[in-house]
Amino acid sequence: MSYSVWYSPVTGHKRRIHWNSWIARLGGKNNCMTLSATDILSADNDINAATLAHEDGHAITAEKRGLLYLPWVIAAWVKDKYAGSKAEREGDDYMRQNLHLYHGLKRGE
Repeated sequence: MSYSVWYSPVTGHKRRIHWNSWIARLGGKNNCMTLSATDILSADNDINAATLAHEDGHAITAEKRGLLYLPWVIAAWVKDKYAGSKAEREGDDYMRQNLHLYHGLKRGE
């Protein structure tokens, strides 16, 4: 599994996108998962601007919540199911507000 580095256009913080992740593939083709403030897993070898913005929203939430991020995500999924969870709604809201910043981003390093 290879990865690319890029920097959030909102925070300027470093992110690593891990390509062709078998863990992300568990969610299906074109699936992505944000496990921490720095690591995003992609099932494929490409990611579109909307998905990147959504996942960066999760990474920003992970920065704020620290070690409590993944337990919070899991609890939100259990409580409200995946798509209706507060974690996914926050990612979608962030994407809608900031999508214009993610078009044309290039892979770094």
